[in-house]
Amino acid sequence: MKQYIYNVDTIKKNFLASYADTIIKENKLFLVNILTDRQILVEGSHSLLEQFVLKLENGISDEELLYLLSELGVQNLLEVLLREGMIE
Repeated sequence: MKQYIYNVDTIKKNFLASYADTIIKENKLFLVNILTDRQILVEGSHSLLEQFVLKLENGISDEELLYLLSELGVQNLLEVLLREGMIE
């Protein structure tokens, strides 16, 4: 399980949840909440999906997260990611 240490620089960023896992296969990203065993599937460019996961692992601002979701064509996914416990 990942643990994030929040400070003045990271407190306003979004991170992949500690109990979430990601799998990228071809042009599909599987986001899995390992506590609830719920999954979200996102399809898109492999390189954009990799960038999305990397940014979530390192912390991403709200604006940048919304931009990447828009680039993937799933701009309404933010609410689902929060509700399903995929990001914190």
